Order: sequence, then C-alpha cells, then structure tokens
Amino acid sequence: MPDYYNYWGKVDGGRYHRLIYHCLDVAAVGERLLAHDAVLKKILCKETIFSEWPHLIPFLLATHDIGKFSHRFQGMKPDIVKKITNHDIDPSERFDHPLGGYIYWYRHGLVIAGEQKWLPPHSKKPARADERIEPLLFAVTGHHGRPPDLTMQEPISMIFNRNALEAIDAYLNDIQHLFNPDLGGGFVDKKVMITSKNLSWLFAGLAVLADWIGSNQEYFPFVEERIPLKEYWNIALQQADDALHECGIIPAGISQKTGVTNLFHDTIKEPTGLQNYADECSIVDGPNLYIIEEATGGGKTEAAITLAHRIMATGAADGIFFALPTMATADAMFGRVRKAYTRLFEQDSRPSLILAHSRPENAERFRTDFGALEGEGQEDCASWLADSRKKALLAQVGIGTLDQALIAILPKKHQSLRVIGLARNVLIIDEAHAYDTYTNELLQTLIRLHTLLSGSVILLSATLPANQRTAYAQTLAKDITIKSSEYPLVTHVTREGILSEKHIPSRFKGKRTPVRMIDSEDEAIRLLLDAADAGGCACWVRNTVSDAMEAFDRLSQERPCLLFHARFTAGDRRGIEDQIKRFFGPESTVEERDGRIVVATQVVEQSLDIDFDLMITDLAPIDLIIQRAGRLNRHKRDNRPVKPLLAILSPKPTEDASEDWYSSMFPRGSFVYSVHGELWLTARILEGRDHFLMPEDARELIESVYEVDNADQIPEKIAIRDIRDREERKSRAARAMMNAIVPEDGYVFGQMKWGDDRLLPTRLGDPSVTVRLLRKVGTTLQPWLDIGGDAWWTGEVNVRQYHFSNNILKDSKTGIVEIPMHQESEGLWTGELPGRNENVVRVSYSKVRGISYER
Repeated sequence: MPDYYNYWGKVDGGRYHRLIYHCLDVAAVGERLLAHDAVLKKILCKETIFSEWPHLIPFLLATHDIGKFSHRFQGMKPDIVKKITNHDIDPSERFDHPLGGYIYWYRHGLVIAGEQKWLPPHSKKPARADERIEPLLFAVTGHHGRPPDLTMQEPISMIFNRNALEAIDAYLNDIQHLFNPDLGGGFVDKKVMITSKNLSWLFAGLAVLADWIGSNQEYFPFVEERIPLKEYWNIALQQADDALHECGIIPAGISQKTGVTNLFHDTIKEPTGLQNYADECSIVDGPNLYIIEEATGGGKTEAAITLAHRIMATGAADGIFFALPTMATADAMFGRVRKAYTRLFEQDSRPSLILAHSRPENAERFRTDFGALEGEGQEDCASWLADSRKKALLAQVGIGTLDQALIAILPKKHQSLRVIGLARNVLIIDEAHAYDTYTNELLQTLIRLHTLLSGSVILLSATLPANQRTAYAQTLAKDITIKSSEYPLVTHVTREGILSEKHIPSRFKGKRTPVRMIDSEDEAIRLLLDAADAGGCACWVRNTVSDAMEAFDRLSQERPCLLFHARFTAGDRRGIEDQIKRFFGPESTVEERDGRIVVATQVVEQSLDIDFDLMITDLAPIDLIIQRAGRLNRHKRDNRPVKPLLAILSPKPTEDASEDWYSSMFPRGSFVYSVHGELWLTARILEGRDHFLMPEDARELIESVYEVDNADQIPEKIAIRDIRDREERKSRAARAMMNAIVPEDGYVFGQMKWGDDRLLPTRLGDPSVTVRLLRKVGTTLQPWLDIGGDAWWTGEVNVRQYHFSNNILKDSKTGIVEIPMHQESEGLWTGELPGRNENVVRVSYSKVRGISYER
C-alpha cells in the first residue's frame, strides 16, 4: 500500500490512529451532516462553488490535517513512528500543523510550475492559492479555531521532507478518485468568488465541528491495521452517522402546523394584531429582516416564535436562537419557551433545547436545573452539546445572552463554531434597544454576517429611534431609509430593500400612564410608603446597585421590602426572581401584593411578566422610561387599592441648567448614562405632561429625545459637557468596527488580530470577574446552596475587577475565583481576596443585600 499509511494522526498512550483514517473520519462527519441537514446543505451548496463541485466538501475536509505529514509533527512521537515504520526519527517539539497544512496548499499543492493539481482550475498564479479558493483553504486548515498565522511562515522544505510531499501527493490523488473522479469545470462566475468568501465562515465552522466529533474515540475507535481507503471510508460513514445521532446534532423535522393558535392554543385565546401579522405576512426566499416595535406586553415573543416557525417550515432554518440582554432575561425566556417549543417540530421528534449562558458552569446548571422533568419529558439535550458554551449554539432551540451570539463576529478562537450554529437558525434579538454604542455596532455586524449566509433575523423592541431602525435595515440593504413614523410597526427588509412598513393595531390602544415628576428622594420614599400603607405594591428602579442599596436601607427602617439587583449569587438571585414573579406576576393575589415594595436596578425591567401599582424610576433615557412604565398597571385587575402612577425622580430641566445638572442628583448614575443632553430632553418632555398614552405617544416621545434636530434645544453648558461623551460614543463604535471581523473579506488571516480573547469584549465597561462564594463549615467548603447535585454554581456572582488584584485569576483554571466565606452573624458572611497595591479586600455577603467590598 502507498506510504501515506506510515503516519500517525492520533495517539493515546502507546496506541495510535493512522493519519489518513482520522482525515477520513472528519470528512465522513461533514458528508453525513450535510446528508441529514437540508438547511446547512442548502446554504453551502445553492449557487456556490460547492454546487459546481459537491464532492469538494469531503475532499477538503479529508485534507484538514495534511500538516501532520510533516516530519516535525511526526517527531513529536518518535516511539509511535518507530512502531509504525520500524525506523527512527529525530524527536521534535510541538509543531503548528494547521499552518503546515496551509503552507502545503500555498506553496505546493495548488500549482507546480503553473500546472493545475488537486483542485478545480484557477487563475494559474504560480506557487499561490487562487483567491477564489483561498478562504476555503484557510477555513479547512484553520480547524483548530482560527486561520493559520501566515506571519509565522517557513520555507516548505523546513516543514515537509521529500517523503512527506510524495505521501501527500499520493493521498490526494487517491481521495480525489475516491470522492469524485471528474472534478472538471472552471471558475467563471464572479458571484462564485464572492460567495466562497462569505461561505468560508460557515465552512470553517463545519471543519471545526467535524474535527471535534471525528476526534472522539468513543465514536471513532483507533485503527492500527492497514485497510484500503474505500473500505475504511464506508466504515467511517457508518461511524459518523452513529456519532451525529449521539451528539444530538441532527435536526428534528419541522412541523408544518404553523400559526399562533397551533403553537399557543393553551395560552392565547384571541391573538393580537401583531400575532395575526406573524401568521400572514410575506416571507421571501433568502434572508429576511423583521424589526418589530410594540409596547411591552403586546405579544412580541409569541409573534416572533410564530414568524420564525413559518420561516423554518419553508426549509430555510432548522431552529431558533433567542439572544437576550442578560442571564436573568435569558432564564425568564427559557421558562416561557420550554412550554411550547416541541410544537415547532414533528411529533415524537427530539429537538435539542439549551440555555446558553456565559457562566462556565452553565452546562451542569442546565442539567440539574432545567433538565427533563418527570412527567414532562420535553427537553432533549445531548450531553455532548451541553458540555460547553462553544457547542451550546449548535442546539436546535437555543436561549442565551446576546454575548454568546456576538462571539461569532469577533476573531476569537472557535468563533466559527458559533457561526455554523447560528446560520442554521432564525436569530431573534429581544430588547434590541438595550445596548450601548459599542455592542450595537457589533450587533449590526452580526446581522450582516447572518444575512450574508442567507439567515433571517427578527429584532424585538418596545421602541427604537428612527436612526437606529435605519442602521439595522441597512445591514441587509444599503442606502435605504426608514420612512414610517407609525407605531406599533413591523419593518420587513430583504436584500432588495424595504418590502413593507406595516402599522399594526395595538391591544393597548389608549392605555393611559399617569406621570409625575419628583425632585427628592424623600418624596420618592413617601410615595412608596403611602402606596404600601394603602394596600398597593410599588417598585423603585434605581440606576446603580449602590443607589439601590442605599434606598433599600432607608426604606427598611420603615417597613420590610425586597432588594433586587445583579450582585446576588446565582442561586439567591433565582430565589429572589421567584419571589418577585409570585408576588407581582399575572397570577398574584391582592393579599400577596398588599403593601409590598421592591427596590431594584434595571434587572427588573426586562423579560419579567410582573406589574406594580406604583412605579418610581430614577431619570433615565426616554426609551428606558417607557420600558419601565411597561411594568406599571400591566395586568388587568378589578380592584387596585391605589391609582397607578409613574413617578420620575429628576432634577428640574431648567433652560439654564449647569454642567452638573444630572450628576449633582445622581453622581453614580451619571456614569451609567453619560450623555446628559438626552436625559435633559427626556425630563423636559415628561415635565410638561400629566400622562402619556401608549402606543399613541410612543414615537413622539422617542423622537423628541433622539431626533438630531432637537440637539440645539439642550442647554449650552450640558451640550458642551456632552461633547466629550459623544466623542466617546464615536470612539466606542470605531473600536467595535476594529474588533469585529469583516464578513465580506472571508475567513482569512488578514488585518484582524486573532489574539487574546480578553481584548475582544462583547461589551465595554469595567472588566468583571466571576467569583464563587463557598460556605466554610468547620474544615470543609460547601456549595453556597445545598440543592443536591453539583451545586457549586449557586455561589457565583460577577463583580468589578477594579476592586481586586490584577493577578486574581492567575491560578484559576476555570476563570472563576473561589472565596471561602465565614459566617460572622445571622445572615452575614465574610471572606477576603487580594486587593490592589498589596491591600486586602474584605468581601461581605448577605442574602438580603447581596455582595459588597471594603478595603
């Protein structure tokens, strides 16, 4: 048999798996995945390079590890080489075989002396990969998660000796005939070149996924004996089929019973206008972008699922990925979706459902917390899928934070694995208004990449300024402008432009929200206590955790109340959320609501189906004020003990307001919302009202703040102060553009820095670190909550890195810092961590107030 059998590809102790077998294992996984997944095959093969040469996919995948033919790679295991060949080899250090593989193609494989070799005809550039195939070569040789780094190139003679090059040539010749004896044809269509660049992101994900599965000994046991290629290929195909079923990667069939009444017959008796639109609107072949604006409680989630299911039923998607602003909102959405998601698929099928968080321990949390319940048996999450965040987006229905999706457009290792997961699904972005300039710029790049790969996107928001709607629309169709000022509104965009701007009648027509401006915390506390004394329930939304803690401390001296913010451990926060949903949710009783007060941060305003009789909010931008107002008088109740009221704590918006107009009242909040002119415009438009109507006034309120022409109405001193912060916004947008990939360039090693992941955040702001609180009981450390199973995640909480030493993560293998906590008194636990400048930080925690620090 040819000499290419004399190379090892995988080693375990003294056992080995021949290199050519591993290459065929990976090719078989890719081949069988495309055979089972019509959506993925359609994206890759319709009107692309792969439609002309369908067998090019397994051929390229079977070459992913040709860099391992290098004598420098083989020398890493001289004992194995001796075992295979009975010859000695010089030992060598670790070798970058992905780069070696690309250098083979770049210097040797495509062209020798200007003559065509293994791939379809190209432009005959001597010793140079054709630009139409180059991104695909980067993708397949970059199967370890990033394109090969060409700055590290060496002469090909330093990588492959003559025997290795002859072995590779023989191997490529044989697999060319194995997969397709007649590649033929030529690249004549410029469109093929463009789509090859676009598809290289997806093909890179396929290479990573196929390599991960094909490297698993459980599915592909080591084979040392010599087997003819065709015979082994048939073995690999069967093993690949078994592996894909075990992993949970093969998609379940899509139910053709579409429509809101089919999906939500047990919860929706009379669909809203928006939900009826989702039942009937047009869907074009190719990418669709829907921007849905409707008031909180208007049925956006159910409408989005209904619309996404119709897209799936056309054969354009396998499933859905929900992207939300926070882990708390993802948890809440998971609870809603898990009740009905199986109706999206054929009866008796087993679609995978995953809650994809940023927490490293999320896989165990999913299995212990949200796994299939006795009597329900709905969730089917293959353990292979659940075992890492990188794989989570491969689930057929995924729910997670936007951060998980944004990694797909950052040059981070294995970003392409997220690309292949998202590309198969409809991407639903909830609370699209909730992101700052930096994250919003990344989101636009994500939409651009997703639609380049023919994916559809649904954006949900209570309100979006016209300029932001236009920016989203232009990710799919350049040089268009949003025209409609109606509300509620669904904007449908295709590659050809705006297909429609459809005004949808709202279920909340004429909903009146009484408004009052107040200018002191004393008045806020009085209103809260009066409402509670009258038997009502109330909430005060503060803009920072520290402000919320201080308000809670003051109110607690008068009567018991509840504090809700992001600095509770994961387990305790879940408990607080459960309390809030029980006391203020749609099923809460008069007795449960009687006299209850919640002091909270922004975590209360998103994705929680709760309502209050009185809502007080610190002054924030108008879109967030409207969002918070959505938690006031949300549910129909016959006898509210107090009249609903939205009170806004704000300095008076005087015409001669000084530079510190906002910061003098909210010194901490001034860093959260840094452009104070928008806050002044918000206060001014609300001060002149005693109420607003939703949805009738929504557009006017939003554009009164964000319309560019209104900027000249801002007091001069505030406008001058904001120059710095507006420039900072531009700088953040520029940084996002610099950090993100350029989808149109393809998966190549270029200007992007595939470096330290920590320098490529999905959000800007103070760096944070996850700490895990552990209860010290005697000499043992125990999980924060004793809930059975692996409960270590219950003690996790994110804190600002600023408080602690820069080396705090030095010895952490998980990215989590563990803190043993001693019980000081009833309900109070303390521990210590290294601080800055050799200080020690005292960490205090209570289940009532959360975590705090003291140097």
